[in-house]
Amino acid sequence: MDGLASDLLRHIFQRAMLEHQQETINHIEELWGLLIRRLPLQVLLPAACPCVAPWLCMMMQPSRLPFDPSILIFPPVRKEPIENRRRSTSGPLGEVAPVETKYFIAGTDHVYENPLQREKAVIRARCLAASMLGFLSEYLVQVMPGLTYSADMESPVECYAKLLLVHLNSRSAIQRTAVAMVMANWGERCTEISPPSVLIERLHVTLTETVYYDEIGVAYARLLHDTKDFIATLRVIFLLTKLSIVFNQV
Repeated sequence: MDGLASDLLRHIFQRAMLEHQQETINHIEELWGLLIRRLPLQVLLPAACPCVAPWLCMMMQPSRLPFDPSILIFPPVRKEPIENRRRSTSGPLGEVAPVETKYFIAGTDHVYENPLQREKAVIRARCLAASMLGFLSEYLVQVMPGLTYSADMESPVECYAKLLLVHLNSRSAIQRTAVAMVMANWGERCTEISPPSVLIERLHVTLTETVYYDEIGVAYARLLHDTKDFIATLRVIFLLTKLSIVFNQV
């Protein structure tokens, strides 16, 4: 049951990230909540905890970058006999290299009429992921039934806070935004367990600090380089103009 629960959760979350039809998206979130509520905690925690970090990364995926196939889950494919494959191909060796399918967050470009619709769909996918992970967070911070925690062991909420702090301490705007969205949904649903003080302090710092985010790093470096070139050009022009005035006076 543990392996089946893990695969079910992975399939549902993956479909939420790849789906573009609103009607299907509504059923995905409903199925996610139904499955989590019905699974016993001793089955849910071992199945979901190892997947939370990859799910956060999928939520933060850039819209123009395909997903890494290693974090996706696919149904097993039945292999055809070699004779049938050779009959269905026209290559000299009777085999054709498979075409690798690329999967993007909120689907590929051809399902949308224009880039604006696609960007809206990407935002919708991130919001859906935040809602799903926020719902799951209420269960991730609960104590595993039958497990005794010693004084030197971290509580589940402390372990979960460490995972979120990794992204809150980064210089990526999308990572901070994604974690903030998850925490907002988590806070709306779970009022019994308070987050650790270290997480609250980090959130307060995040609201006040000034950061040059990674997303604008390349553009900022290019702008700085172009500005220096422009200033140097102005200096040369000013010097040439000054020399021209001096020679005209002579």
